[in-house]
Amino acid sequence: DHLADLLMWYLPLLAVGIEQLLAFDAKARFERICRVVDTGVDDLRVARAGVCADRVLSFKYDHLAPGERKLAGNGEPDNTGADDGTVDCFTHSGFSCEGKSVEHKQRVMVTDRMQTAPSGQAWNTECIAHSPMFAPLARFANRLPATVWPDVGALNALLDEFGGRVVNASGKRILFVPQSARPISFEDGFEPRAFLRAEVMVRPENWHDLFNALVWMAFPKTKAAMNARHFALLQKHKDRQRSPAGDALTLFDEDGVVVLSGSEYLLELLREFRWKELFWAQREAVKAEMRFLLFGHAMYDKALHPFVGMTAKSILLPVPEAMLKLQGTALNDAVDLCLADYVADVCHLTRGKSLSPLPVLGVPGWWPQNESGDFYDDTSYFRPGRGGGESSESSSIS
Repeated sequence: DHLADLLMWYLPLLAVGIEQLLAFDAKARFERICRVVDTGVDDLRVARAGVCADRVLSFKYDHLAPGERKLAGNGEPDNTGADDGTVDCFTHSGFSCEGKSVEHKQRVMVTDRMQTAPSGQAWNTECIAHSPMFAPLARFANRLPATVWPDVGALNALLDEFGGRVVNASGKRILFVPQSARPISFEDGFEPRAFLRAEVMVRPENWHDLFNALVWMAFPKTKAAMNARHFALLQKHKDRQRSPAGDALTLFDEDGVVVLSGSEYLLELLREFRWKELFWAQREAVKAEMRFLLFGHAMYDKALHPFVGMTAKSILLPVPEAMLKLQGTALNDAVDLCLADYVADVCHLTRGKSLSPLPVLGVPGWWPQNESGDFYDDTSYFRPGRGGGESSESSSIS
């Protein structure tokens, strides 16, 4: 029984309880349950790109419209082709809202401020139901209204179905609320409001905000830990824009993917940007020994209309084989425990380099064109690494 084995593996954690804490220094944190390595390259370039949303008195990322999410990179090889360059028109095959493979042209506006493919605001859950990228959200998305946009009342009713498991770091039940006027005090900002009052603002008929709400339901402990760290950093740096750690947290919150594997060899291929060797030569091993779960709500927004250039920022979690055999809710919950522990530790996510770029359309099963090995020869998307240089941040949990 894989679930029973996994629960035994988590026994030390369960013995002390799961606490989400604001104090991230010498005070107690989550019991460490996984040996975690997060690696990557510093493709954030925060000072240049302006990923400094959520200043003390602003909304969360309020200067980033849903179709204009900022992410630095400027075409550098380090970022594996992360949606930057010039205005272009991509022709590609993808999942339609009917779940079929279709070929279509999509204009993708890309500048030095990375922008996503326009997703539109029409209500249709077919894409969520058929694309494997949305698997972590499936049990929640399946309960959404079939024909009309869910308002905050519908989202809060969905929260109630899960018995109050979605709480902030102070243990207060999360409540989704309409986005209000621009805040005039620190306490009314997006992250402080979520931390102090457990209120998460949601704009009406907005995919980006809807996905943020669904990620709160799918990974509540991680979102609470991330919100607590954001709040602590904002308090510490009230007199200036986001800190390097705040930028790293924002990158993962927006465009994160969690990568699970028990194979250090496969994780090393990903760290070293050896994309064709990983996704093609080792394809069967990847299918058997790796799992990829979308976390970032902006990445979910992009996944409604996938395009070549979509690049996530990933955290790599070495995990036991039993965890890889979990499915659905059991897998979500296990990942949430590991990831919350990881995010709560201030030794992690200290800078953009803490995250590994991942060209998500290379993941087997996530894009029809990757059934051909030639797809991975496109080095404008599957770019090589810097081939040396400074090492990435990493840590181990035993």
